[in-house]
Amino acid sequence: MNNCLIITAAGMSKRQKRNKLLIRQCHETVIEKTVSTFTNTDLNIYVALGHQSGEIQPVLAHRFGNEIQIVDNRNYQSGIASSIKAGLAAAGDDYDYYGFCNGDKPFINKKSIIQILKYLDENKPEILIPLYQEKSGHPTFFSKIYLSHFGKLRGDVGGKVIIDKFPDSVTYLPVDDEGIILDMDAHLTK
Repeated sequence: MNNCLIITAAGMSKRQKRNKLLIRQCHETVIEKTVSTFTNTDLNIYVALGHQSGEIQPVLAHRFGNEIQIVDNRNYQSGIASSIKAGLAAAGDDYDYYGFCNGDKPFINKKSIIQILKYLDENKPEILIPLYQEKSGHPTFFSKIYLSHFGKLRGDVGGKVIIDKFPDSVTYLPVDDEGIILDMDAHLTK
């Protein structure tokens, strides 16, 4: 199977005083940790940048080189839908599944990604969402049959609109990984 992942990392970190993607945790930034979770898997990775892309892009280029494709979202101020669409435009329509994850998800375990990809390959659900203790998490994967629906997204909305429209097409995959539901906003406010 041919799958990709679009990491939305263009937001303005309005809830924080600084760009949370550039916060260092141990020896890497939050965005580096998030991206590294998905490298060395069978995913082609696209990272949509916008706010402070001039600071984030060199960090990613230095660390990952050609392992990822950086996408410039010039319309990032209009909301996350613009990052999703920029990522999809860069990825094209040749993938079987399109995965989505926010850039501030550094706590996801790579083991969970392997489990999700294996499930996609073996079961071929239309929409796959990982679940931790009854809570939906990231990354979510959509079959290419939903591509046209992403083109209709506007503003600060993402795949949840499509999930809500097609609830019978959703498969929830339980994983033993709290990281799929954690993000930096929750972590920084503790």
